[in-house]
This record gives sequence, C-alpha cells and structure tokens, in this order.
Amino acid sequence: MPVTVEHDRAALVIEGPENTLRKDRAWSTVTMTVQRDPQNPVAVFEVDGQRFILREGEWSGWIRVRFPILPFVKTAAGMFRVYAKKLNPVFRIYVSPVNLDPFSPELPSRTPPSYSRELANAIGPFYTQGLPRTPRRCARACWTRDEYREQSRSVDFEQFRMR
Repeated sequence: MPVTVEHDRAALVIEGPENTLRKDRAWSTVTMTVQRDPQNPVAVFEVDGQRFILREGEWSGWIRVRFPILPFVKTAAGMFRVYAKKLNPVFRIYVSPVNLDPFSPELPSRTPPSYSRELANAIGPFYTQGLPRTPRRCARACWTRDEYREQSRSVDFEQFRMR
C-alpha cells in the first residue's frame, strides 16, 4: 500500500479485526507513525504507546497492540512485526499480517484455551495465524530471496521452540 512521507514522517493505518459491534462492520485500526532520520538509514516507529527503532534491513520484534472496538470499553489484542526494507531515500517497509496475541487471545487459538497464554509465557510471542509465511506472490514483491529465507527461518525457529 502506498504511503506518503512528508518531512521524513509517515502515518500507517494498521487494520485489526472487523468490528462486529458497528453497523458497517468496519475494521478496527491503530495508526503507526514513522519518523525517519534524513541522513541515516534508521527510523523511529510509534504505535499504541510503544516506540522502537529499526535500521534499514532490520526486523522488529512482535509489536503488541490493542485495537479499539468500543471506545473506553472494549479492545481486541493483536500483534505484528515490521521489516524496514528501505528507509532512505526510498521508503519501503513491510508490516506482517496482524496475528492473535497469544498472551491475550480474543479467540482460542489452542486447546485448551489457556494453552496459548502458557506457551507465550514460556517461549514469548509467536505466529498464531494458520499459515505464518507470507504468500510467494507477495514475498516476491516485498523481499529478496535472502530476506524471505530469513523470515521463514524466524517462523521455523518459533515453531521449533514450541516443541
């Protein structure tokens, strides 16, 4: 999705779960802002009260966020990772699909339902989607072969830790 960068600053809307409490069933969202350094390949990312720094070619850890469902009453937990492919002069980042937060799942992703929390407490956050790897068509457009392999190894390592 194209992003406008003005004065080395961009705002990215991250879509979370569908808000079934709304008549239009619009997707809940959070906004992530990015402030890139004009001289160096590094940027500061901010979302949901969290701040992290990425250098070009670097992955973030899991970013845990709360998507507003009913203002001041109900939120939905999710998480995603960010890859800073290019920061200067071209701006290209990849944001993974939003995953269920295993520490606070809105829907059970494991059986028994408490297992995802127990597993996350033991090994940390992990991919909770059905198929955690990005489809090849998207991967070819987003990453080089080495970047794709790095992502795949990260997923494999998380799955290995679960055993």
